[in-house]
Amino acid sequence: MNYLRHFSRRRFRAAVLGAFVAAICVAAAVPAASGRSTDLPGYPERPDLISLEPLSQTNWVGEEVTHTATITANVPDQYRFGVTVTFTVLQGPSEGRTFTAVTDSNGQASFTYTIPAQGQPLTTLPNAGADQIQASFFNGREIIGSNWVGQGWSQAAFGQTVPDRPPALIQLPGSTAFVPANPTQDLPPGSTLDITGDRGISIFNYANRRMTFLGVPDGVLSRFVLVNGLRRPGLPIRIKLTGGNFRKCTTSNSRSFQSLAKKKKKPVRRLWGTGKGRYETTGRYASATVVGTFWLVADYCDGTLVTVRDGRVIVRDLVKKKTVVVTAGHSYFAEKG
Repeated sequence: MNYLRHFSRRRFRAAVLGAFVAAICVAAAVPAASGRSTDLPGYPERPDLISLEPLSQTNWVGEEVTHTATITANVPDQYRFGVTVTFTVLQGPSEGRTFTAVTDSNGQASFTYTIPAQGQPLTTLPNAGADQIQASFFNGREIIGSNWVGQGWSQAAFGQTVPDRPPALIQLPGSTAFVPANPTQDLPPGSTLDITGDRGISIFNYANRRMTFLGVPDGVLSRFVLVNGLRRPGLPIRIKLTGGNFRKCTTSNSRSFQSLAKKKKKPVRRLWGTGKGRYETTGRYASATVVGTFWLVADYCDGTLVTVRDGRVIVRDLVKKKTVVVTAGHSYFAEKG
């Protein structure tokens, strides 16, 4: 019993000592009040003399971004106006890149950049990481550094042309025109793709799993918007059907799935897809989440049809607010409310 008490006291002293050492290690690892630890690259942060904005933002690979440094009124005018500011990427996929700009009458200087840099293979980007940037200037005595800012980069989904089919037509965000997609095409969120007719495109997710989208040459529109396009684990690539003339949906001229067998009516719009990966496709009255299958989502005047040729699809009825699983050889029709 005495041995156990002695052993317990030793364990207690060891635990206290271990906690004390751990606390010292943690304290050494935590950045100083200025926001940086002493072993980080760059200059000591002096945001009271030069500040850099925005503090944090995330953009898509290939999108141009601008950062602005401001030399504050705490600095004499001769070192505030018409002064060269150096912007240095201290860490991240652009580490080592530098940019310069001259301050204006407000003491501000800006630079604009993107990734990848010219000649930098896109595959070398760590999907894609975050740059840590600092601005600096010479105040007549020493080099003064700004606060650090974080510039995050996310890699968009990308598409490839389908062999023996014309390329999809793509309308990039901010554009008003559709142009043929490149053999390998970045697809930032908001991209609209048109595969009407015999066009097609394959889209790859984070794990490089391919989903191929195919049009049918029968006059039915096959057009969709890439809603998010994130290539991150755990998130589906979300797409949404768009376009089509629903004004023709009248009582006397209804493109109805329910009357399909008798009248052979075509849908207003549709999308066929086949492949692997997690994709969510939303029609007018239902959405379908697929993980590897051969499927159809078609919008009619009176509802949305989801058909599964192979595999299974999780369907969300947006009208009835219920979820059903549709397996190979079956369909689900979400009726208009």
